[in-house]
Amino acid sequence: KAMRCQPELVDKAMRQQPELVDFAMRAMANRRRQKRQNQKILLRDEEVFMQRDHARQVSSINGNKPPLPSNVITKSHPKHIWEELGIIETKSRVLSCGVIALKSRLVSEVTEAKKDMDTKVELLNVPTDSDIYTTIQTKFTQETLNRYSIVSIQAVKSPLRLEAYMYKREQFARELGSYLNERWVWHGTNQSVIQHIIHQGFLRQFIRSGSFGRGIYFSPKASISAGYARRGSDQTQRMLLCRCLMGHYHRGYVGLMQPQAKPGSKYKQHESTVDNIDEPNEVVIYQDDQAYPEFLLTFRARF
Repeated sequence: KAMRCQPELVDKAMRQQPELVDFAMRAMANRRRQKRQNQKILLRDEEVFMQRDHARQVSSINGNKPPLPSNVITKSHPKHIWEELGIIETKSRVLSCGVIALKSRLVSEVTEAKKDMDTKVELLNVPTDSDIYTTIQTKFTQETLNRYSIVSIQAVKSPLRLEAYMYKREQFARELGSYLNERWVWHGTNQSVIQHIIHQGFLRQFIRSGSFGRGIYFSPKASISAGYARRGSDQTQRMLLCRCLMGHYHRGYVGLMQPQAKPGSKYKQHESTVDNIDEPNEVVIYQDDQAYPEFLLTFRARF
């Protein structure tokens, strides 16, 4: 631009400080090269998604069940889990209370539940003999190679945060159709931050810079997120198992403020970024309520 508008100043600068001009020209060339490289990565990533979507569509037309991406959630809605755990807790109280005292207690509990059912945040203990506990324990043990032992698993009951997440999920579903790409991901952090996330959700104040973009980081592998879970005074660590709307993603890079636009669109952005398009180990999201913390795991190292 300077060459076009003020060629005499550029000519003067080239005579007086040729090394600075040469440095600027090399920097501009590197920037253009990096931009072309990022665009090639985006196009290749989008081609991979197009091939996967085509395979799903062909399978549906032929009457077969469409193949799900790895780690996609097939478990029931969190509210069903809350109800199930509530029933278990009620049954345990039935065994420990007399019949006469039980009736009045249940009436008062139902009344209080109706008042608080839309806003109250709770951590519900998951019984060790339940299917939910077994599923999460197996997943965690396999992904950490049995290096940790689980102390407890709690279901996060946060109705307002779930409502916000489901609203975001509905938005994504309208735009993405069959490729919502809702997956289980882990989030390890300081124990002091856990309660903030449970009550407020994954909001922008938790954003941090990283190697694959400036957003909130998760991992499909528990072994990676466990490295970010800080030990408490009792030597235990805590980690959240979350539902996450990954949608379409591309490979992120340092300094990325938001996902880039999808090929063929100027304003429609990818929903997330990852470290590896074929098998992501790091997932970065950039929008409020794009993930919901469904379970809280407390664990400690075996050795």
